[in-house]
Amino acid sequence: KLPVRAYANRDGDATSIVVVRREHIEVDGRIILKPCMERPSDSSNSDFRIYYPGSSGGGCKILQTGQFRADINDVRTDASYLYEELVDD
Repeated sequence: KLPVRAYANRDGDATSIVVVRREHIEVDGRIILKPCMERPSDSSNSDFRIYYPGSSGGGCKILQTGQFRADINDVRTDASYLYEELVDD
């Protein structure tokens, strides 16, 4: 299975619609199942995050610090991001 990817554009006037659900994220109607990776569109920003489904306890792992935050379940809205499902081999 290939991972589903979606780009949430938050630059300029063409802003994407992003909806966060317990088990997935919707970006402009495209469903990205959790766990999923959030990567900044700015290649110089290495603040990647993994969001976990509510059925696994939810939360977010901030890869830059290795910190797990059970209180973060919503994606960031301050810039454009690429979302990608994490799939098993």
